[in-house]
Amino acid sequence: LEPEAIVTSANAAVRISPLDEAKVAFTAADGAEFRLREQRDDWLLVAEPGSGRAGWIRRSATALVPLR
Repeated sequence: LEPEAIVTSANAAVRISPLDEAKVAFTAADGAEFRLREQRDDWLLVAEPGSGRAGWIRRSATALVPLR
């Protein structure tokens, strides 16, 4: 089972690739929950349950917790 990544900062940018210069796919509010798909350096590839939206978010903007 994949752990959950919970956003811990307001309006965190979820990008189309793991680069600060990458286009923002969408923003995630504080408390938003995502499934973790991959980790690359300081970036996490996350997917939103239900909608299927996915993208890369900075590790520092999240807290990882075991799947409930």
